Amino acid sequence: MVCKICYKEKATLPDRNKPWSKRKEICSKCHQDRLKSDLKVIIKDNIKRSVKES
Repeated sequence: MVCKICYKEKATLPDRNKPWSKRKEICSKCHQDRLKSDLKVIIKDNIKRSVKES
């Protein structure tokens, strides 16, 4: 099965948007990019929160 995001790589991980599914739908590169994006949002929110508290 091919990654449903990039359509280039072989799917090796399940999609996080379907936690009940164990079907491999995403390649590791796309999964990594999603996690990186999530982390950026979390860090940005924490910085905003810490500035408000100071």
